[in-house]
Formats: sequence, C-alpha cells, structure tokens
Amino acid sequence: MNSAQGSVSVIGGGFVGLTLAAHLLEKENQIVTLVEKNSAVVDSMKNGRYLVWEPGLAQILDDAQSDGRLSISTNLNGLESKTYFVCIGTPKPTSSNSTNNVMVEALTEIFKTVPKQSTVFLRSTVAIGTTNTLKKLATDLGRSDISLYFAPERTAEGVALAELKVLPQMLGAAEGDSLANGEKELSTLGFNVVTSTTAEVAELAKLACNTWRDVIFAYSNELALMGEVRGVSALEAISLANYNYTRANIPLPGPVGGPCLSKDAYIFLEANEGKVRDSVIRSGRLINDSIAPMLITAIENAFIDKATPILCIAGLAFKGKPKTNDVRDSLGIEVLDKLKSLHSTWKLKIWDENISQEELSAPMPRCEDKEDFQKVDALVIANNAEFFSDSAGVKKLQALPSSSVIFDLWGVTKNLEGISAEINIFGDGNWVKYLGK
Repeated sequence: MNSAQGSVSVIGGGFVGLTLAAHLLEKENQIVTLVEKNSAVVDSMKNGRYLVWEPGLAQILDDAQSDGRLSISTNLNGLESKTYFVCIGTPKPTSSNSTNNVMVEALTEIFKTVPKQSTVFLRSTVAIGTTNTLKKLATDLGRSDISLYFAPERTAEGVALAELKVLPQMLGAAEGDSLANGEKELSTLGFNVVTSTTAEVAELAKLACNTWRDVIFAYSNELALMGEVRGVSALEAISLANYNYTRANIPLPGPVGGPCLSKDAYIFLEANEGKVRDSVIRSGRLINDSIAPMLITAIENAFIDKATPILCIAGLAFKGKPKTNDVRDSLGIEVLDKLKSLHSTWKLKIWDENISQEELSAPMPRCEDKEDFQKVDALVIANNAEFFSDSAGVKKLQALPSSSVIFDLWGVTKNLEGISAEINIFGDGNWVKYLGK
C-alpha cells in the first residue's frame, strides 16, 4: 500500500495528525499511512477508537481503514511515501529541555528513515528558527536530498475538519528548498496555500495567532481579577464599554487553557533570549495562569470551617464549545490535581457528560443523580459545555442545596432560574468575600 503513487504519511496520532489524516482521506483515492509510536493507541485506533472526538472524524477513518486507504503503524521503517507530515506534540519548554531539543530528537529518526527525495512538512508549533535548524540537521546527517517546510496546523478543536477545508495553509521553506515546489505539493493535496518569504516568518506568524489571542483574553481576565478583589463587576463594565462603541470590542473573561494557548507563549519567548526586556506576551500568560491559583484560594476560603467538604469539578475539557474531550491543560484538571495533593480529607467528585472514566488518567467519583448533587458543598463550573444548560443539567444545578456555593468561571448560570445555591460568576465582583479572608 505504501508504495502506491500519491501516498502520504502522517507522523503522530493525536488531534493534529488524526484530523489531518481524515482531511486528506476525504480526497478521492488518497492513501494515508498514520504512524504513532504508542502501541496501545495504535491498537485502539485499529479497533475504531480514536481517542479524539471530532465531528465526522471516526466515520472517515473507519471507512478508510475498511477500504484499505488508511493503514496505521508504530514503525517508520519500510515506508515508501515521498510526502510526510510531522504532527508530533511540542511540550511547553522547560529549563532543561527546549522545543528545539524535542524536535531534533524526533526529526533525527525521521530523517534517517524516510526515502530519498522525500518532502517533510512540519505541522507542529515550533520556536522561531527551528525549521532551518532542522534543515541543517538533515544536511549533517547526509540527507540534503530531503525538502523541509514549515506548514503549521492552526485549527480549533470541534471544527477542525471544517476549517481544514477553508483555512489558508501557511507555508515557509527551509533555506535552500523550493517554496514553489512545496506550494505545488500542498495545492495538489487540496490546500489553499499562503506563502512566506522565509520559514522564520511562517513560524512567527503561527505563534502570533495564539499569543495574540492569549494576550487579548488576559486583558479581560485582568479586568475581572481587579473587579473581584475590589468588589466591582467587570462583566457590567465590559458590557458598558462595548455598548454601541466600535472602538471597544472587549471579550468576556474566563479560563484560557488547552494544548496551544497555554504553551505557545512560552515557545514564543524561547526566541527572546533576553533581547526584549519587557514582554506583554509573558505578562498576559502569567495573568491567565493566575486564574487557577485564585480559584483554589476562593475554594479553600469557602471551606475554611469544613473538615471533609464535598467538591464537584464540572467540565473537565479545556473548553466546552465546540464540544471536545481534550483535557490537556484544562482548568478543571489543574484544580482537581492540585486539590488532591493539598487536601487529602476532601471528597472530590466530577461532573462531565462528554468525558468517560476511560479518558481520565485516573478514575474519579462522579456526581450523577439528584441525590449526589444534594450533598455537594461547592461546585466549580470550569468550562462552558452545553450540558450545563440543557434541561437535565439545570435540574442537577437546581438540586444543589442553598448552603452550597457555585464558582462559575464561564457565566453559564447567568440566566438560569430556580438555583438556590450561591452563584459566583467570574467577573461579577462577588468573589471578594472568598479572596479577602
């Protein structure tokens, strides 16, 4: 199968790799090999369990496996494709390991393995300068025959397959490689391509997309945090500022997490090397990172007189709309893990109708029926999933006792009626009593 003309290999079976593979397979007669090193994940995918929830994804991949156009492997050896998309995850850089180090380790194996005259497209987010660093690596390994391009993924979870059809694909070529050839290849695969003069420009553009959003949301969150410590409604202030005033389009505050926004600021800052002393991007990320500690403080103060309180974390994915089962860098998981380590006597439960026990790193007791909710002392709404506001979800919120407290980070309870628990929406200015103790 791999030797068939026009076959493509996708390396990495996470969200980026799976959605790309599905997009390519929507093209008639396209053949794709998906390479994923985790053998348990490969076994799961071969049995139709793809771990990533995305509308239409499973059906496309199932059909392609059935008709022989999709093969899934743990091994690069033996692949005969001439086109490779690298979709491996890039972790948040640390003092001991940079984004470049992670990519060099992964690409060394790829460069040593792929056939001669192969084309490699990097889909992963990387630090500025990485593409040309990797091109030098290929040359040093005796693989100057490989053409290398930066063609980053920038879709949103829940709408990725739709966006891959319409979003322009940014493209930058490594030094010495033909931009025109890379553009032609991507166009042949059905992408609408927008090119940059250098790979570094495309790398900066990719980082700009997410760091810009991170900073904009940080501004709203700083307003909300200021309002909470002063007892002033930032939500009302934002509404007032935006009303019929075209020069103000301030977004509402809320958690900013997930696998991209939470780390891309730090990847961007790797290129700084102390050359830009003050960074609005760093400041914005620190503000967004401060929401979880603020929430934990509020919860602890709410339970100051309770030895064994019952706390329910509701909404474990990093966002609720569009629907996703991705819990990476989510507020709910961060708070849950931190409270587990700090308060061994607390009874921690979860409520999430989009995420099963199998999708969690460790099973957790769940709030499910009316009796469970009647015993909850505090409930944290950590994303904006639709199940909070459907009739069944509202009944569960209405079952909370009047003595309980709701910490609503997304404002989903704002227009709900019949809830007797105390509601504290982030940005409404009512958290001061829990933050000032």
